[in-house]
Amino acid sequence: MTNITSNLRHQNAAILIMLNKVNALGNTTNEGLATLFEAKDMLLSHITKENNILHPALKQAAKSDAHIDKAVSYFLEEIEKTSTIAINFFEKYPKGGKGLSFASDFGRLHAALLQRVRMEEHALYTIYEELQVKKVS
Repeated sequence: MTNITSNLRHQNAAILIMLNKVNALGNTTNEGLATLFEAKDMLLSHITKENNILHPALKQAAKSDAHIDKAVSYFLEEIEKTSTIAINFFEKYPKGGKGLSFASDFGRLHAALLQRVRMEEHALYTIYEELQVKKVS
């Protein structure tokens, strides 16, 4: 495992723990909302790291390997959809929200992030780590 993927995996775990805490506390309580916005800050940091370090390396490798290109193209497209869901959620609810619409949108965000983490950790990070091993050898 590389330092970057180790750090990203740690952030994924922390984000999911925070979202589970929001569920437990209630997404409209003061503590739940504070935790939600803490998760938002970590998620934005996470996305920035991926966009600046991980994704460029994967895209570069995809140029010379059709197998990597197919996998990376698919997963990056799916991850972009999740980023859009997250950004739209936090733009729609900059100070939190109440009611069924907010709860439904939070549920969609939580589910999308769970799926994103699975894709990242089981596919993209593995591809990136394999590329780093090839660089060293």
